[in-house]
Amino acid sequence: MKNLWKLINVIIIVALLPQLSCDDREPEDTADDSYTLSLVFANPVFNSVIVGEDVVDQPNIKTHLQFKLQDETNKPVSDKLISFSAKQLSSSYGSFDINSIVTNEDGIVEVYYIDGGETGAVDIPGTPEFDGVTVTAKYSESIKATAQFNVYASLDDVWPSGYGCLGQMPRRSNRTISARFPKHRSGS
Repeated sequence: MKNLWKLINVIIIVALLPQLSCDDREPEDTADDSYTLSLVFANPVFNSVIVGEDVVDQPNIKTHLQFKLQDETNKPVSDKLISFSAKQLSSSYGSFDINSIVTNEDGIVEVYYIDGGETGAVDIPGTPEFDGVTVTAKYSESIKATAQFNVYASLDDVWPSGYGCLGQMPRRSNRTISARFPKHRSGS
């Protein structure tokens, strides 16, 4: 008899557990929404300064992404939950500083993509699919936007030795540049 009560208590607890979850947001019915979600920008940044590329061996470089949700009249839509995912081909690749966020009064969401120390994901020209990173921002199954960019393994992959700003610098010229400016006349 004692074991029967334990079994009944376990069944009750298991039945009630989904009702007691931490997430109190109500799922929205998004089937009738005629919204558009679009990419505003995807910029690699280092300490809030835009840089050229996302590079794995530079851990402080992240890709700052901004998306905008609008209605059919192009007005911003606020207070809507947008979720994010990142893939290289069909595999998850990297992470975000936040996995989902609600749009602000301008319909904007911002997120930082973090490559997570992976081996790099660079598109290979001539292949049928994009081989770099594809970030998807999703409001619903039918309302999504994507950003595609490369994540390089090292700075040498971006600027091969001997080229660019981190390689050999061009020689200085011996030329002298001079300019003449007319004298400024006051009071005429």
